[in-house]
Amino acid sequence: MDLTRMRLATRLWVVVLAVVGALVLILVASSVAGGQNRQAYAQANAADQARVKLAYQWAAESEANAVRAYGVVVSMDSGVAQAYKDDIARANEKIDQLQQSLASQIDADAARVQLEKIAALKAKVLAMNSQAAVLKVTAKDAQAMAQFVAQEYRPAMQALQQAHQDFVALQEAASQATREAYEERGRTTALASAVGVVVLVVLLLLGAALLIRSIQRPLVQANALAARIAAGDLRAEVDTTRGDEFGDLMRSLQHMNQSLARMVSEVRSSTDSIATASAEIAQGNNDLAHRTEQTSANLQAAAANMDNLTGTVQ
Repeated sequence: MDLTRMRLATRLWVVVLAVVGALVLILVASSVAGGQNRQAYAQANAADQARVKLAYQWAAESEANAVRAYGVVVSMDSGVAQAYKDDIARANEKIDQLQQSLASQIDADAARVQLEKIAALKAKVLAMNSQAAVLKVTAKDAQAMAQFVAQEYRPAMQALQQAHQDFVALQEAASQATREAYEERGRTTALASAVGVVVLVVLLLLGAALLIRSIQRPLVQANALAARIAAGDLRAEVDTTRGDEFGDLMRSLQHMNQSLARMVSEVRSSTDSIATASAEIAQGNNDLAHRTEQTSANLQAAAANMDNLTGTVQ
């Protein structure tokens, strides 16, 4: 962009509008990015919290059902098993529903591995429940049953409960990681906005320097031209290619310079004419004086001749 072709007012307005436009652009971009980030985090956080809630509910239902199953296993009374039968069946159905719901929402590999681990431990515990039922019928030995519970069943049940707690911890860690990721994204957006403002300030300073230079240089040139004219130098070359107010000023100075030069030339020509006329007048005066002297001499000679003639006649 050639600043010398642009009017000063237009130039100033362009700078102001450019700065305002850049600031508005940065603010709008920052606001939009921040809004999108908050909206995305709200959605992701809602999904994470829903999974954490399901994981807690799944673990709680599994633990409660494990207590029922443990009571059935350790009790040699068949009435206990009959009393808990329906509750255990309903709990298993609910636990399966929660597990399926979680499985449909899980994307992370670690969580899927943990789900598979829980499924394997659950299958092991269910198999031990059947094994315990067989032992009650065939052995009817309380000591053997107690040994089975202590050495095999209880560790398997504890492992299943711990696996559930680990799954809950994984979901909480995933929720925390999501929150930290969106916080980092927010900081990145803020940093980008700050960098944009810094870049805008640098560009503003560079633009101000160029604008000041585009104003200062023609003023210096006009001042120098005026000083040369005041000193009597009318031969200065003037740059009249600018299209702004300073170009108008330089063209006005050029016209003044040309007018003064023309006036001086006319005065000098008039002075030369006057000098020539004065010289001609002086020359005419000299010629007139010479002829006057010659006429006087002739008159004196004629008078002498008249005197001689008068003497002769006498």
